[in-house]
Amino acid sequence: MALVVSVCLLADIRALGDDEHWSPSIAWSLGSLVHLGAAVFSPLLLASVPLLTCYLYRRRDRLGRS
Repeated sequence: MALVVSVCLLADIRALGDDEHWSPSIAWSLGSLVHLGAAVFSPLLLASVPLLTCYLYRRRDRLGRS
């Protein structure tokens, strides 16, 4: 599951790369790397879930709900 989250996040970052409303930094992919590490070391979920949630909220605020 962590791999699917990482691939989807990276695809989303690439798709929004040249968007006029919001162009997320590739640094957001660090959240997916932490999430991948959480597959082995579960306490990393304490960092990855808030990071990924923050990304989704920022995306929604910048791009709207659609």
